[in-house]
Amino acid sequence: MHGKDIDNDLFAEFVGLIVAHSNDARPHVRQAASWALRSIGKRDIVNHDHALMAAAELAESADPAKRWVGRDAMRELESLIKVRERGRLLTSKSKTGRKQARTAAR
Repeated sequence: MHGKDIDNDLFAEFVGLIVAHSNDARPHVRQAASWALRSIGKRDIVNHDHALMAAAELAESADPAKRWVGRDAMRELESLIKVRERGRLLTSKSKTGRKQARTAAR
């Protein structure tokens, strides 16, 4: 996640792998899939859009494990905002995110 020279196409492939393999019902595997999807979504706006679309697709799945991964990832992905000083997206619930949201509302 920290490599600045990694192409967004590689992250799109990772999102595809997460979607394809998120049907594992083991709790730690589901949690890892959700964490991976959320981490990719925090990288930048382009990856955020890919991760959010994948989470929405998973949330609508008939498979309970995929549905859990999608809903869990969407909870955080929907609250992410862009902060000027940061390269990555932050949740609007963090201290910096709340400050940015107040500033943008003015």
